[in-house]
Amino acid sequence: DYGEHDEQSDPVILAHIRGTPNNPSSSRGTLYFFVDIEYKDQPGEQGTNQTGTIVVVDLAGSEDPTTMVKSFVTQVEPGNLFKPSTAASSETIREREMAQELCKQGDVIKDYIDTLSNWKVLDQKLAECIQFRQFLVPCADTSSPKCSKVNLFNKAYFLEPNLDL
Repeated sequence: DYGEHDEQSDPVILAHIRGTPNNPSSSRGTLYFFVDIEYKDQPGEQGTNQTGTIVVVDLAGSEDPTTMVKSFVTQVEPGNLFKPSTAASSETIREREMAQELCKQGDVIKDYIDTLSNWKVLDQKLAECIQFRQFLVPCADTSSPKCSKVNLFNKAYFLEPNLDL
C-alpha cells in the first residue's frame, strides 16, 4: 500500500532500474511470451490441423547465452543419472554410458551451447545429461491473468510461470 500520493510529484515506482553493460536503463524485468500457433487446413485439404506453442523468454540482465539457456535447462548431476544397467536396449545402455562420461567432464551446457539447437545433439548425445526446468506449473486459479491455456498433444492445460526458480 503506497497510501495517498500525487502521481506527478510522487510517482509509484513500478520497476527497479539498474543498468547493464548493454542496456543502461534496464528495468530488470523477466518476460515470458507464449504464442499459440494453429495450422488449419484449407477447405478440401486433408492435413493434420496441428497446433504448437512458441515460448520466448527475456531474462533480466542476461545477455550471456549460457546464462539464458541455464534458466530453463539444467545439467543432471552425475550421481542422479539413470544407471546404464536399467536401460531397455543396447542403444540406450550405450547412451547412458556416454552420459555418465559426459556429465563428469564439466559444464555440458556451456561446452555444447553452439549445438543446443540441433535436435540430434539434444536427443542423442545430451538427452541423458540435461533436463528442462519446470518453469510452468498448474495454475492455482485459472481466472488469474498469469494463467494461460496451453494445448499439448490435443489436451488443454492451465499453466502459469513458476517464479520460484
